Amino acid sequence: MDNNLPKFVENELRLLLQQERDYMKDLSIDQLDKRLIGEKTPQEFINDNIRNIMKPLYEIQSYSESNLDYLLQAVYSLSHFQNLVPLSLEDDEFEEVNHTYDTVTYRNKRNHKVFKEIRIFHLDGKDSLDKVSDHTGSVDYK
Repeated sequence: MDNNLPKFVENELRLLLQQERDYMKDLSIDQLDKRLIGEKTPQEFINDNIRNIMKPLYEIQSYSESNLDYLLQAVYSLSHFQNLVPLSLEDDEFEEVNHTYDTVTYRNKRNHKVFKEIRIFHLDGKDSLDKVSDHTGSVDYK
């Protein structure tokens, strides 16, 4: 990794902080107090978090720019609960989350935004389905 990266990061964070200070100089004391996060301004708080995220990158050796791009994309995806490997959509990747009279809903274990539903029906119609259900309203579909 280029050893100029920490200097570059600090310079950019300093410029962000200066930009915030220029904006905040015209605010009243009450407005300033409402913006503080603990004892820090929002940008000071963000800068600290950026430093914490960037620090491990300074230690990575022999990374090309494309490798670093891949690494950062993977970290971004994981931090947004996005899968790195495509879903298989096999049954063992789903868990039952809801069961009604005629529908069973499953949620994907690896991506909770993915669902599948199985509708339960009898070829002879709803009345025939009533004959195979128990008294609780659930259907024995196995």
